[in-house]
Amino acid sequence: EAATDIPLPEAPWIWPPEGPPNAISFPPGAEDYQPHFEPPAGVFSLHHLSQNEVILHVRDARKMPTYWHGSPLLHYIHHWSQNSGLALLHAGCVGTDHGAVLLAGKGGSGKSTTSLLCLEAGMRYLSDDFCLLESGETPQTHCLYNTGKLHRDHLKQFPSLADKTVDPYSDQFEKKVIFVHQHYPERVAVSLPLRAILLPCVTDSPGHSVSPISPGEALRGLAPSTLFQLTTRSSQHFNRMAKLVRQLPCYSLALGRDLNSIPALVKRTLENL
Repeated sequence: EAATDIPLPEAPWIWPPEGPPNAISFPPGAEDYQPHFEPPAGVFSLHHLSQNEVILHVRDARKMPTYWHGSPLLHYIHHWSQNSGLALLHAGCVGTDHGAVLLAGKGGSGKSTTSLLCLEAGMRYLSDDFCLLESGETPQTHCLYNTGKLHRDHLKQFPSLADKTVDPYSDQFEKKVIFVHQHYPERVAVSLPLRAILLPCVTDSPGHSVSPISPGEALRGLAPSTLFQLTTRSSQHFNRMAKLVRQLPCYSLALGRDLNSIPALVKRTLENL
């Protein structure tokens, strides 16, 4: 809007005159429209699900939060993926030529730390935050953004990545972003078969450990953060995640203080499957 002077387009229906102020109302038969509003980004969108079209209105493209540069169009890709037989997962994903492991868990559990340490160590990289799952006899994971995100107070732990991060619209609460394909194109994997699910957990112990967990424990680590991040009510999405944890071996990954040895442990876990 700031660049074009084009205001938010009119809605494709008549707003009810008796509707409450500052509310979104739908006429009968408009269930196919999915609205989405992000106040911090100044973004309003209206997604027509069956036609797979989106009206996206941005107040000022020069002031898009850094997280939008790291994972743009997230909610629209989520709706598209559900109609394409895919599932968007809130998880990191790294691997080798043998396959990949999914790194699941709530924010602060160590997904980004583990993913980016593995990237630094030369492993194949698909995500530290969001990736696409393709269900099947052998589940496949697909790279979506190939970006990584780092808290400012974690930059010193990643000396080879810190000077490659960017912060397009600085916000003290946002993570800085690295566009992995620009600096390590040979390490970005487009797609890999999934071999296991790991749930990282930061501990204060000196070493690390990998322990088997039940599918139910793995689902509790994967599903809530995914459903919360995407504000989805789709039972189909949950069912795909439930099927995945029953298909693959699942482990907890206790992360100790020696960060440099984490990639070797992840790689060894893959090789032993």
